[in-house]
Amino acid sequence: MGLADKLARRRECPVCHGMLNTVLATSGLLCKHCNSYLQLVDDQLVLMPETTLAGIPFFGAAVPWKDVVSGRVTMAGGLVHPMVALTNLMTSTNDGVRVMAAQWPEGCCVCGAPAQRLQELTQAVSVPRSWGILVLGDRTVRLVASVPHCLEHEGGASLDYIPFHSQGHQMGFGIKFRWLGYRNAFCRLNPWPWSLY
Repeated sequence: MGLADKLARRRECPVCHGMLNTVLATSGLLCKHCNSYLQLVDDQLVLMPETTLAGIPFFGAAVPWKDVVSGRVTMAGGLVHPMVALTNLMTSTNDGVRVMAAQWPEGCCVCGAPAQRLQELTQAVSVPRSWGILVLGDRTVRLVASVPHCLEHEGGASLDYIPFHSQGHQMGFGIKFRWLGYRNAFCRLNPWPWSLY
């Protein structure tokens, strides 16, 4: 690693040798090249232990909806320029619900104990509505995923945008889990590629 890489806080992924930017974080770094979560230890990137459990959903996995990447998460109370709001009002449609058809690892997504219930995640997003190569505005869809939980835990997952720490600082839309081991098992069962922007 050269002096320029050290000064720019770029480090090499130990799994795929892709370069990651460690300026904004030193733990929970997601490599877009190999889909591994890494942390900085003694100035070197290493794989995070699968036993890592975050306080909130943090560890991202890809979802099957590729058009969501260019959309926006629809937030209540968000400020939008009046002309953008008017254009969206005139050109937007509600296209209903998309249910995630995923294979789920055995057990609760937080602790691995036998799953006794499903917690439904929902997220409204805006995605481009197109006809051929023409983009005709946005459409709102509701994404739904039913995630296994035990009776003791809830909130072990969420649908959200996931930042990558590879050069270019891209993002992808996905499902986040609190437990890294469950996230890795989910990725093995559902090897969907990331759509990045």
